[in-house]
Amino acid sequence: MANKREKSGKFIITEDEFFEQYKPVINHIVRAETHENIADEDICSWSGCMYETYQDELAYIRKMASSSKTKKKVWTIVEDDNGGQIILAGLHLVNRMGYLITEKSWTSEEQEVAIED
Repeated sequence: MANKREKSGKFIITEDEFFEQYKPVINHIVRAETHENIADEDICSWSGCMYETYQDELAYIRKMASSSKTKKKVWTIVEDDNGGQIILAGLHLVNRMGYLITEKSWTSEEQEVAIED
């Protein structure tokens, strides 16, 4: 299990720990549009896992977030007030940078992961 730390009441883990614990999946939309010789982790941000905030990718995220079977696998990458990144459980629109879908579900809508470098 990831090395959990708390700072100002927030759950803090590294990006590697987030990937290990929640297992983000490759963005299948971009994968289908990208040449097969390009590695999965190189097709888009967040090691090939980030979904964009517009068009087909946003439509897919909204569909996932509206289903009771998959909504707890949607995470939103947002920029915090200090220019850092935070991953919030669920679909959010304010300050969003992108979205992730994970194999493992989040456990609380209040769950927040601050990313350390």
